[in-house]
Amino acid sequence: MTSIKNRNNDQPHEKKIATIIRGKKNPVIYYCLSQLTLYQDPTCGFCSRVKQYLKSVGRDIAMKDTLHDVAAYRELIQKGGRSMVPCLRIQQDNGNEIWLYESLAIIDYLDTQSN
Repeated sequence: MTSIKNRNNDQPHEKKIATIIRGKKNPVIYYCLSQLTLYQDPTCGFCSRVKQYLKSVGRDIAMKDTLHDVAAYRELIQKGGRSMVPCLRIQQDNGNEIWLYESLAIIDYLDTQSN
């Protein structure tokens, strides 16, 4: 089980996005405001899995098509470090970016944010 804490009072907060601190047995997630963008390819089954999840929970986020949009593909490689999709870019209000890969990890992350 993942611990979710707010930096100020250690209480969960519904409408904020988290920074995941990796490398611990039970990672701690710290919240801060953010924007989400899903980098995806319309022919990718794993991307379809994430899009289907978003549809099922009624959530709409920005999407970039890396198959047809060369600039989006370049941005994914240059900033994210990998050409793999799906990839969720999490832009935090403090200027940090987190690039989250793997469809199930993305769904798990989004699921923790929809509560």
